Amino acid sequence: MTSSGITCSSSLCCEQEQEEFSRDLLSQELGGAVTLSTAGWASSLYVDLASESAIARYFTRSLEYEKGRWASLLKAQKCKSQLRESLCVIINSIIRHFSSDEPQVARKAVDARDTYFYRGFTGSPTLSVCHDIAIQATGPSFSSPQLASLGFSNAAACVDVGLKDLPSCETALLTNMAVYAKHTFMKQPNRDFVRSITVTGHKVRLFHFDRSGAQYSPPFDIHDDPHTFIRLILGLSSLDERIIGLDDTIKWIVGPDGEKLAGTLETVGPDGTAVMYDLAVDQGPITRTSLCGRGTTCWPARAPNGDRVVVKDYWVTEDQPPEVQLLGEAKGLPGVCQMIAYELNRAQIKDFRDGTMASDNNAITNRTKVRIVMKAYGRSIENFSSVTQFLSAPRDAIAGHKLLLDRNIIHRDISPNNILLGLEDADEGERGILIDLDLALKALGPSSDIPVDFRTVTFVYPHVMMHYSYLSV
Repeated sequence: MTSSGITCSSSLCCEQEQEEFSRDLLSQELGGAVTLSTAGWASSLYVDLASESAIARYFTRSLEYEKGRWASLLKAQKCKSQLRESLCVIINSIIRHFSSDEPQVARKAVDARDTYFYRGFTGSPTLSVCHDIAIQATGPSFSSPQLASLGFSNAAACVDVGLKDLPSCETALLTNMAVYAKHTFMKQPNRDFVRSITVTGHKVRLFHFDRSGAQYSPPFDIHDDPHTFIRLILGLSSLDERIIGLDDTIKWIVGPDGEKLAGTLETVGPDGTAVMYDLAVDQGPITRTSLCGRGTTCWPARAPNGDRVVVKDYWVTEDQPPEVQLLGEAKGLPGVCQMIAYELNRAQIKDFRDGTMASDNNAITNRTKVRIVMKAYGRSIENFSSVTQFLSAPRDAIAGHKLLLDRNIIHRDISPNNILLGLEDADEGERGILIDLDLALKALGPSSDIPVDFRTVTFVYPHVMMHYSYLSV
């Protein structure tokens, strides 16, 4: 075999390995929860951000689009660096023309290959994705990474670039966008959804990720449909954080160096009136790393009266019993976390999409965002500091579990992370607290009739079981 033949064979093998890896990674993150949107979905979005007449004025003043073509793109089809440069010029001209000036809030397209993009620790080098263009953002929900000026914590969206109209591996393309979305959710914990686009040759595609999975649009021609392209750019770079997928009831005060100094979370109190909680910025939120699912985020905070609380945001499926109802039944039970207030329907996944909620294997489910304010306790049971804590915390948590069972509530998710130490000087019965009832069920019949979710790993540490046996003697 000739050297050129060996090279071709090696290249083909690498492409096949990359595609296989992409499929495996995509399956882990999304399963079958991926849908292709209707043809008109992309063009139906963000219409109110730019009227036909406003776009016509942009064409006249910018001279970027003439004779039915984006002039600079026609000259940049042989080199990705030129294509990135041309797209950054076009995107920034769109942002400058349509966006209003707001203090301490800005958007800018940056070539992420020429600017160091901090990706953070992913746990595996195979999860590292190098983006082409990022829309750098400043504002109440964004902060600069510590080791660079650009990263997932201050990117409103990304644009992936390719020279060919049809990429050699669409699965790899979807995987790249999924990994970007995953890390955006992790670094921007008040995200409800993440959207980005790809520009491959003359074709543009919109990618949308939420806690139910992914949806992407059929490609459209950037030259033949400049109006849709402009509106997508305006949507992805909007100064209104709700439009780009952020929950704006959570806001931070950001210092001149891009660091979050303080923050607030607005929700309702027990009487339904608005309450503003101060976020414990030094503690940071506790988040899940998975892309799909409940997307649980717990915000340590302080109430106006100074009491410590935890505000829990998560996404529930329509067939899941409301945790709020079970926490209501657990009111006053020692050894069980206590709810202060709640909001049941903050958002729904179906409102972010084009109405297509079915995939080939029916893996797409609508989810509703729930917010619960709960009393704060100590750290997880693994952090005991004395023999007394070691003995009393599991004892009281087990007793709390027994009280739940007496009310026919089955927790179903016992783990060290779901058993907390009580507050200092807590009374007997409150020195170990069972939390997290979002997988719990109300038993209405024999235990054999209770459905089991085999995707949920439920376990109990041996020392907890040992104490359970001891206390049962």
